[in-house]
Order: sequence, then structure tokens, then C-alpha cells
Amino acid sequence: MNHLVNIHRIHAVLGMLVIIAIGYALSMDRRAISWKEIRLWLFLQPVAAIICAPRNAWSLAGIVSLAVQKFAHMTSAGASFIWGDEMANPNGLLGFVFAAQVLPSIVCFYALIEVVAYISSRPEMSRSVKSAMDKVASYLGLSGAEAVVAVAKIFIGHTQTPALVGEQLKTLPQYSLLTIMTLGFATMSGELFTVYAGMIATHEVTDQATGKVTDIVNELVMTEAIAHIFASTIMSIPAAILISRILMPRGVDSVPIVSEELSELVDHSKRIPQSTSEVGSLFEAVVVGAQKGVSIAISIAAVLLALLGLLKAINFVCAYTVGHPVQDCLGYFLQPICWLFGFHWDECYRVGRPVGLGIVGTEFLAFKALSDEIQKAGGEMGGGSWQALAIYPICSFASLPSIAIQVGALTALVPNRRSVFVELAPRAALGGFLASCMSTCFAAILC
Repeated sequence: MNHLVNIHRIHAVLGMLVIIAIGYALSMDRRAISWKEIRLWLFLQPVAAIICAPRNAWSLAGIVSLAVQKFAHMTSAGASFIWGDEMANPNGLLGFVFAAQVLPSIVCFYALIEVVAYISSRPEMSRSVKSAMDKVASYLGLSGAEAVVAVAKIFIGHTQTPALVGEQLKTLPQYSLLTIMTLGFATMSGELFTVYAGMIATHEVTDQATGKVTDIVNELVMTEAIAHIFASTIMSIPAAILISRILMPRGVDSVPIVSEELSELVDHSKRIPQSTSEVGSLFEAVVVGAQKGVSIAISIAAVLLALLGLLKAINFVCAYTVGHPVQDCLGYFLQPICWLFGFHWDECYRVGRPVGLGIVGTEFLAFKALSDEIQKAGGEMGGGSWQALAIYPICSFASLPSIAIQVGALTALVPNRRSVFVELAPRAALGGFLASCMSTCFAAILC
């Protein structure tokens, strides 16, 4: 058994070398790569992995997971008032109801984010944030825009973070734009932690007497899933910067701008996407945040409805043409690639199915496919299991539809740089996928 564990760790190390080699082969200027900077970020990723590794409840990921779970339970008070106790209880008679038990947490999360943004916009807080970010960004060789996006991406999505640096997008060099875009593709956002964890933790229970099938949430699996999603998000930040610096190195005449940018970036009017006026009070922050959360929640529900329906239709066509659903074809194709992530060969097909759907579809489809695979394996997910490790390569927005989504969001902010965004987007999406793969390799080594 120890021999097998060591072998899969060797696979993971080989996978990291292959990922760096791919980035190097596709680099726009190999001679300009700063290997000193690459070594820094290569050092920071295992540091992040060790700090965030969800080994137990007292790890950083474990603490965050419990906090998110507690927050989600608190939001059920509002859901119970709107939908009723039975519908708001995931283990009640009605079982798991996505619209009533997951989407309300997104509304409350955005209200919380708006409150935090309002408090941090106070002059004394603003100066403290600016000073701290100045020092960190300067030490790491990041521009102010890159530093802000790297931090904000933990909390909000890849279409919202560019709005935080809207003015800087007009003048940022292309290597910096690529880093910002790669960060968007490579990492998951906090607003979706409970959404995806809920999808993974849901399993079907059949009443023996009536034959009724009910969806029930396994709380232990949900806690474990949130911990791994958070760990993947943190680990992928240094990986995304590392890969983007290889794909497009900083020019020798480029000087990172830190203090001048950050003085604008901490301004409250640029914190929340598409905000046209400052929030005037704490209560107004709650109202504005809740309204933003509602629009995001409705958007998520609509996308899920459309994508799951389309996947069903595509699988119907594939069943009559090639004899297999599309995820089966992707699973076979990606089997050797997943082997490099540190999975055992007999697990690679099952992992390749959700990974493939995450590339050609969206992360929603990927997590739904992983949920199905976990159900086939008995509905449990141990800390070092392939089910837990399979979360890491799909914790990103690196998909074909997301390329169009991100280009659209950036073009809306800076229309005259559309051609630049279109040119950089595929490279950034590839960088985001490679970054999430690197996080998977590090997770495989530590598990």
C-alpha cells in the first residue's frame, strides 16, 4: 500500500514538471522569463498547500469550512421565513431543495461582502489596507491591480473582479492583464463554495415503504467539500501567477506600479461591480448587497437549468451516434492526463469525466458529474480519497464558455482594448487550467 502511495506522489511530481514544461513551450518570450520570480511563486504554492491542506478540523481550510457551514445554517433563518421550515431544511421531508437551501446563502454572502466593503472604506481602514497591500505587492513584485484581484478573487467571481481595477485596465501592460485574467480563470470564488459543496454532498435516499426518492445532504461530506474547494482556491493563486509569468514574462523595461494604483483601488466606489454611487450607511450596504446577491442567485439558477437541460440533449444525441454520453468520451480522452495529477490509473476515467465537462462545458456541469461519480462510489468522501482530490482540477472557471464570458465582462469595462482581451483570453484560460492542475498535484503529494 505504501508503495502505491509513493508511486502516485511520483506521478504528481512528474505532472508538475510537465505543466511547467507546457508553459515554457508556449511562452511568448522564453529568454525574458524571470526564474527568480518563478522560484518565488513555486515556493509559495507548497507553503499555501501546507497551510490550507484540510487534514483536520483545525487546519485553515477546516476552520473556514466550519465557518462557511455555520454561516449557511444561519441563512436558513431567512429561508425558513420565506419558504417554510420543511423546504429550508435539507434533511426534512422534502429533502434537498437547491433554490431554497443554497441560493439564499449567496444573497446573504453578498450582503456580508457589501458590509465589509463599507466598513473598510472608512478613512482609517482605507489607509491601513493601502499600506498593507503596498508592502505585500512590492515584495512579491505585483502591480497594485494584480494584488487587488488576487485577494478579491477569493470572495467574488471572475466577471466581478475586473470592475475593481476598471481604470487600470486601460493602461496595464499585457503581461499584467494576462495575470489578472489567469487569476480569474484559475480560482473559485467564495460566493459559490456552498453551491458546489451542496451539489457534491447531496445523495438520493429511497423510502422503502413508498418508493419515494428524496435528496438528502450529507453534512460531513459538505464540510469536507468546502474545505477542499477553499484549499484549491488559495493554492491556485500563486500557481496562476507563476504560469502567467511563464506564458508572458514581464518586459525588462516594465516597472510595477504599486502605491499610485492602490490609492484608487481601495476607494469604495470601485469595490463593488457596476456601482454608481457610494453606500451611505451600514443598512444601505445590507440592502445593496442583498439586491446584488439576488441577481447573482437568479443567474446561477438560470445557468444551471439551461446547462443541465442542454447536457441531457447532447447525451441523447451522443447515445445514438457514438453509443456513449459525452462525459464518457471525455473520461477516456483525459485518462492519461489525470494519471499525471497523481490519481491511480483505475480512478483516472472517473476523474476525467468531470474534468472534461469542466473544460468543454462549465464548472457547474463538472461538479454535477463529480457528484454522480461520488454517488456511484457510495456517497462518502474521505480526506485522502480520489473523490476529494478530484475536486481540485475542476475548481476553476477555465472553460470554453468562460472565455467568452470574461472577454465580454472586460470589454464592457474597456471597449477599446477588446482585441487585446480576445487575444489573451485563450492563453489565460489555458493558464488557469494548468494552475488548477498544479494545485491538484500538490494536493496529491500531501494527501
